[in-house]
Amino acid sequence: MIRLGVNIDHLATLRQARYRDPIPGVTPEPDPVSLAR
Repeated sequence: MIRLGVNIDHLATLRQARYRDPIPGVTPEPDPVSLAR
């Protein structure tokens, strides 16, 4: 199994924070691939 070194709970926290004030036309979902870099 590949270890990404990204805490999944941290991704969920970012997702919740981004839904707070959504910007029209911008997807609020964090990109796990860019976070793993």
